[in-house]
Amino acid sequence: MHKDADRISVVPGFKIDYKGVFDLSDLYKKTKAWFNYEGYGDENSNFIETKYIERIKPIGKQIEIKWYGEKIINDYISYFITVEYTGIGLKDAEVTFEGRKIKMNSGQAIITIKADLILNRQGKWEKDSIIKKLHDRRLFKSNIEDYREDLFNKANSLHTEIKAYFNLHQF
Repeated sequence: MHKDADRISVVPGFKIDYKGVFDLSDLYKKTKAWFNYEGYGDENSNFIETKYIERIKPIGKQIEIKWYGEKIINDYISYFITVEYTGIGLKDAEVTFEGRKIKMNSGQAIITIKADLILNRQGKWEKDSIIKKLHDRRLFKSNIEDYREDLFNKANSLHTEIKAYFNLHQF
C-alpha cells in the first residue's frame, strides 16, 4: 500500500470471545483457507502473518497472532482485512468424539476482524489533490459505497465462519 493511499475503516472490529474446548490448529487452517479461497492470497502473495507470539504462563499458554490479507480489486481499490487471535490460558485437552479420542485445546479465544477499504492504493494521485477529492466525492462515490458494502459482507462472512466453527465444535 502506497503512503498516499487512503484507508477507510469499514469494519472497526467484529469480535468473537469464546471460552471452552476447541482446536486452535484447525481454526488456524480454516481461517487461512478462507483467506486463500476469497482471493486474499497466501504467504507468497498478499497474505502476511505479522505477529506470532507464544508465552507460557502459570494459567496456561498465551498466544497472539496477527494476520492481514489484501485483495486487489482494481488499480485504484483494494480490500484489506486484519485478523487478530489471542489465546488465553490454553491447555491441552482430550475429548472423545464418536468413539475416538481427539487432542484439542481448552481456554479462551478472542478473535477480532477489521476491514479497511483502500483507495488510491498505488498512490497515483496526491493525497490532498482537488482532482482526487472530486473523483472520490462526486464521480466515484456510488462505486465506493458498493465496494464498502461488498467488503463489509466479506468481513461478515469470515466472522460468521469463525462463529460457526465454535458452535459446531462444542463438546
